[in-house]
Amino acid sequence: MNTGKSIEIMLIRKGWSKGELAQKLGVSRTTISTLCGSKTCGGSMLKKLADIFDMEVSEFIAVGEG
Repeated sequence: MNTGKSIEIMLIRKGWSKGELAQKLGVSRTTISTLCGSKTCGGSMLKKLADIFDMEVSEFIAVGEG
């Protein structure tokens, strides 16, 4: 699982900046940058990310594995 890669790919697909994603999640841009550099994250954040990108968690994870 590479959630950082999934985030980066989905930001490109949606045309969002890290700042926009941070605002949608209610976290700092620094948090998003940290997540982008990580291979994994906690289950609750994983669910929030999938929801923000309108995906199932499994779909979101698969994006970064391709």
